[in-house]
Amino acid sequence: MKATRKLGTLTLMITLIGALLSACGSQAEPSTTTAEAKSGESTTSTQAESGQSETKSYTDSLGHTVEIPVNAKRIIFTGSDLGDLLALDVKPVGAALGIIGDQIAYPELLDGIEDVGDLQGDLEKITSLSPDLILLDAGGSYYEENQYTLLSKIAPTVTYDRLSTNERVKVFGDILGKEQAAEDWIETYAEQFEQVRNQLDLPTGVTASVFLQLPHPSFSSLAKTCT
Repeated sequence: MKATRKLGTLTLMITLIGALLSACGSQAEPSTTTAEAKSGESTTSTQAESGQSETKSYTDSLGHTVEIPVNAKRIIFTGSDLGDLLALDVKPVGAALGIIGDQIAYPELLDGIEDVGDLQGDLEKITSLSPDLILLDAGGSYYEENQYTLLSKIAPTVTYDRLSTNERVKVFGDILGKEQAAEDWIETYAEQFEQVRNQLDLPTGVTASVFLQLPHPSFSSLAKTCT
């Protein structure tokens, strides 16, 4: 009888110990899962804050919908209106500097910008600069869709039209996340324009035209030959 009681007591103790271990195990698993979840959220938050992998969808002037960096750091600019980017305090790593030539009024601002050739760009040179965004001028008859395809294989490529200066600045502000800077520049430009207009004291209805004449390289060669 005593032996039976001892056996029953031992069995009860083993059962209780097993139940306690099972309960501890079931409580430990959610704790580990919660820790892992918190760790994952922290990593995701850090990536989002750094902006390294953030992109946004943008539809360009020719209807291409492209995933572009929210904070592009290495920009290639193939157009002839580089001043629009510089006005937003954005300096590309590469631009079509040969197009600007001697017309540039701000040569000191070009320091550190690599020349990537003509409006369509030198593919090999552009690739070597490891861009994260390419801005392609599509406002002229020289634009080729094939060139866009080749450039878009190097980095996300966005086309834009010539438009007016203010409109272009707005477009670049939208692409580069510089909307406020674009609005500020346009407002300042309008104020400066009015100041100059008032200083000139022009009569109402007067218009003006500006002609820029540049010597063609072949003309220079011909002049040297004749002399």
